[in-house]
Amino acid sequence: MPNAMQRPLPAALVYYLAAFPIAFGIVGKSFIFADLFIIFLIVSSFVNLLFKKSIGLLDVDSLLVAFCGAALLGRNNLVHPGAFAFEFTSVVFLYVGSRLIADEIAEQSRFTRFLNILGRMFHLFLYFSVVIIFLHMIGVPELTDFFYSVHDNYKGFFNFTNQLAIFLICLAPLAMIDKSESYWLRFISYGALFLVMSSTASRSGFWILIGQVCLIEMFYPQKRSRAQIVLSFATIACIVALVISVMATDEGMQRSLGSLEYAPLSFDKPRIQNFREAFNSSADWVLGYGLGCFDQVHVHEVHNTPFSLLVETGLAGFIFSGLLFLLTAIRFFRVETPEEMPLLKRALCVSWAGIMAIGMFHYLLRNRSCWLVFALTLVLVYYHRPGEQTSD
Repeated sequence: MPNAMQRPLPAALVYYLAAFPIAFGIVGKSFIFADLFIIFLIVSSFVNLLFKKSIGLLDVDSLLVAFCGAALLGRNNLVHPGAFAFEFTSVVFLYVGSRLIADEIAEQSRFTRFLNILGRMFHLFLYFSVVIIFLHMIGVPELTDFFYSVHDNYKGFFNFTNQLAIFLICLAPLAMIDKSESYWLRFISYGALFLVMSSTASRSGFWILIGQVCLIEMFYPQKRSRAQIVLSFATIACIVALVISVMATDEGMQRSLGSLEYAPLSFDKPRIQNFREAFNSSADWVLGYGLGCFDQVHVHEVHNTPFSLLVETGLAGFIFSGLLFLLTAIRFFRVETPEEMPLLKRALCVSWAGIMAIGMFHYLLRNRSCWLVFALTLVLVYYHRPGEQTSD
């Protein structure tokens, strides 16, 4: 009988990784293709539970239950039951999915293989996107229109361009692990990342990605001279300048740099208006406006994850979600780095730095990429074996 540490990855996980970039909706724009494989994991885990008659619970699970209890108290849940039910079930579904993925890849060898597959899939998608973008630039609409939004911004297989931007921010640091020892491969990947991100027309995403790349250069390579560090940052600056030059006439690039046709170098007026309306609803912050209910009355949802949690789930929901994040973060920084993956903890740090930054401009609770990073973090935090690994 083969050792459990040598078992291959479950087919469902491999399929999930293969489907991960293919995030277009199959029922309207709410049900995502890759969700089919999370459902498969949930069903298979439930079947296993029937035979094992036990389930391992983590302390963060209790905080998620407490958060759900607080969310049920929202003032407008019954006024907009459809919106509340969709948002509530989405959060629970994605949390459970991330927990099951973490359980499946908890063993060290399987976790390593998972990251390797994830990195290969990410780079395959990245360079495929570069080809599509250049085909679009030279005018081949019959091959590229499917991958572009109605505003002529690149979205890949995603429903919206911001989903692609968040995907790049979440997974780029993790995908760079296997490129960290090769100078040229790393910087070629940086150029591809900047090119794809600029085509999404995400202003926050473009500048956050530049910051992440700078962090990667600070954290990843080891034993470098000052001259090599200066050369690395100079190369990054040259790559950014080259991408801006190549994409200078592209509307996505212009918007990524902060330019809007009606108000250059400014924020969107609807977002500022929604922030003001969210501040004006402070009387509802005790119980919360209702999870998923804010945009049923106002123009858009609150494009800020912490503020949205406060407005929609109230003080209790905000506190419980903050405690869940804080508890995970504290344990993450205390855990030792796996000997087989010495750069993993640093990569996750860069991913979370990007997630926290982009979370100031977007609502992330429904984003699959963020929940996948959460699953990888849970593996390191709760399934780490100190006896088999060394300190960072």
